[in-house]
Amino acid sequence: MLTIFDLDQTLVERYTTKPLPGVAAVLAELVAKGTRLMIATNQAGPAWRMLTGRERFPTPEQICERFTAVVQALPSLRAATWLVAVYDARVNLAPDQFEALADSFNRSNTPLDLRAAADPMWRKPQPGMLWAACRLQGVSTAEACFIGDMDSDAQAAQLAGMTFYFASSYFCTQATPGTMEIGT
Repeated sequence: MLTIFDLDQTLVERYTTKPLPGVAAVLAELVAKGTRLMIATNQAGPAWRMLTGRERFPTPEQICERFTAVVQALPSLRAATWLVAVYDARVNLAPDQFEALADSFNRSNTPLDLRAAADPMWRKPQPGMLWAACRLQGVSTAEACFIGDMDSDAQAAQLAGMTFYFASSYFCTQATPGTMEIGT
């Protein structure tokens, strides 16, 4: 079984490394059961920084440092692959600029298994990142589930043909993680 998680407001508080309640215990239980874990996250901050020049938006390096700190806070994610969508249609950048951002992530000096793409189909609610996760792990979408916090996460799972759980429900069922199916 492959379990794919969104990051912000699913595993950690938005834009932080602080785990949400119940997350660490559920992740540890999943790893103990042999479940493969992956992260699928939209990260358009660097594109906004490139467009606006505003330092309030993070660089790819800052995001990679944050991801590494998340793994320190949630050690069950050490072996997880991180899929990162850098594209955002709201940001008026040329395709080669989005590609340069993805390359910055992919060349980062992080100990994580991190793969970024500028493909518009990777940005949730599109299903591309979820399909890529299944291909990387050699499983069908029927053998995977996605946990997130937003309707766009649910839409991506539906388009990918996989089971979806809202994080608020998934992590409330610590005795039996993932028993509450929210949508497919």
